[in-house]
Amino acid sequence: MHGQLRERVRLLAGRTAAPTAAVIDSQSVRAAEEVARSSRGYDAGKKVAGR
Repeated sequence: MHGQLRERVRLLAGRTAAPTAAVIDSQSVRAAEEVARSSRGYDAGKKVAGR
């Protein structure tokens, strides 16, 4: 029932019936000691320090 209602609302709003989704993620690379600390960061989600 919820899916049918969502489709109707989307169609009435001029959108496609089925929603689209995307997940964007990037790789975290550990930085070598030669890399300046000012260009390094910390990825809290992956618990990795690097670039």
